[in-house]
Amino acid sequence: MVNPMFHIGRRQLGQASIPPRRAGAVGLAAALGLTPAAAFAHAFLVGAVPAVGATVRTAPGRLALTYTEGVVPHFCRVTLRGPHGSAIPTGRPQAEAGHDRVLLVRLPTLAPGRYTVSWHAVAVDTHRTEGRFAFTVTGTAPVGRSPIGKTP
Repeated sequence: MVNPMFHIGRRQLGQASIPPRRAGAVGLAAALGLTPAAAFAHAFLVGAVPAVGATVRTAPGRLALTYTEGVVPHFCRVTLRGPHGSAIPTGRPQAEAGHDRVLLVRLPTLAPGRYTVSWHAVAVDTHRTEGRFAFTVTGTAPVGRSPIGKTP
């Protein structure tokens, strides 16, 4: 009797079979280590505060970016562009205490407008990912603070 685990290419009643073309693809994927665990080894953005595409009344004092995997803050970058496309200085990304999947970035006081966040993250397994998103601030800056991103 043929072992159904190793029977490839011929179909016999009651036994599993894999067409020869698929068998080659399955074998190649297994040899390369393309398993579901390997497919999720990159740090993808799964959440942000302010949220992706959000409109907020009060300008945030920081960004919080949450990834699918732990990241190495030293190798991560986050840039912010203001309503007119100019770069706005931010703090360096830092991991949230006890949570290596969350990067925190201090922000200056922001004027009302649309802001674009561009990021690249390096996961603890050294894979790099990148992306961008925008959020909008509708409220005014707190009294006594000069907002950045406002045109004179």
